[in-house]
Amino acid sequence: MKKITVSIFVFYTIIAAFGCRKNQKEVLFTMTYPELQFEIPPGISGSQALVFSFPSVKTNIDNFLSQNNTTLDEIGSIQPIRARIESTNGRSLYFIQKAEIRICSIDSLQCEPLFDQAFQVDGLNGSASTFFDLIPGIKERTDLLTSDRFKMEIILQQNIGDVTPYSVNCKASVSFEALK
Repeated sequence: MKKITVSIFVFYTIIAAFGCRKNQKEVLFTMTYPELQFEIPPGISGSQALVFSFPSVKTNIDNFLSQNNTTLDEIGSIQPIRARIESTNGRSLYFIQKAEIRICSIDSLQCEPLFDQAFQVDGLNGSASTFFDLIPGIKERTDLLTSDRFKMEIILQQNIGDVTPYSVNCKASVSFEALK
């Protein structure tokens, strides 16, 4: 009986491993954007979100295509893969509870919380030191990242009742993958 159970487990493990590979798309190239600089001012109440807007970020799609000998027609989707917010003056970001990076059309007044979220992290609970990584969203961003420019917003939230203790110079870095 034990042999049959082990054989069935091995069989399903092999099927699952090979079945999952069919769903993976080929990565054509990574799109890493220049770091965006911003400053968290002191004395801001936790009852309001800190929003840093970059209204016209160049996609550089032509450069990415040229460098990787690829055409727009070969791109099936563009997915978020990596994002980090980091203090550049060595000050701790312990007071940040939640962070989002949203991208949307440059024509939008503001990016929408659910529709435009590219990266997020919640429940930091004082664990952020001088940097923290955000989790990529599942929504593909091909429409925006194959146009000329897009708008990016960084939204930081602290616990209600907290106040930003000091000024923190920060940078945000983001990367996306173009998939076949």
